[in-house]
Amino acid sequence: GFSRCLTRLEFGGVASPALMFYRTSWFYVKVRRRCEREESLTTLTKYECKVIDPFDAKKKCMQFTSIVLLEGVVLALSLQGALAVMQEIDTRLTITAISSSRALPSVSCRSFKEYLVHLNGEILLVYLIHQKIVKVVDKVEVFRLSSPGLKWVKVERIQGKTLYFDHDCHIYMDSTTIDGREDCIFFTQGSNNCWWKYDMRRDCISPA
Repeated sequence: GFSRCLTRLEFGGVASPALMFYRTSWFYVKVRRRCEREESLTTLTKYECKVIDPFDAKKKCMQFTSIVLLEGVVLALSLQGALAVMQEIDTRLTITAISSSRALPSVSCRSFKEYLVHLNGEILLVYLIHQKIVKVVDKVEVFRLSSPGLKWVKVERIQGKTLYFDHDCHIYMDSTTIDGREDCIFFTQGSNNCWWKYDMRRDCISPA
């Protein structure tokens, strides 16, 4: 029988396919009367989104820029700031809800990069904001997903944790044993990908 299962989500290209997810299942195969061997089986599922983005002026289908998996539910942020909630129904990934409000930074800017993060049971949306120069982060904002309603609420702390962003990936770590890194967000920028730190308590950005 099956012993465990792992699901990994990936982008398949912003437009098509919108998402891909790999599911690897490990199971035991009996090779002798009292001996079993563990084997694995990986399946690939592609998700083509045909749902119109409610915030796209040209009525294009939703294209996703950030995704996160929470207790079997997929949350994906569209290019236009709509949050889609997806669940697997009859082996197909299906959108079951879309936010009525658009996710955007609260300040004017030239461009920004957004990240969905699952942190201690909460979904956070982190913006690295470029206000003056495209290659320089001038401001960082963090929002928490409030449900029901799928509303974004701005927060000033991240539970004393530390977030690290390196272009396309992110991780978090417990900062209780590292002085001076509670409620801080680290990110890379510049041609040399140097690390910078945003201190939420002081609301300032400085070289790490």
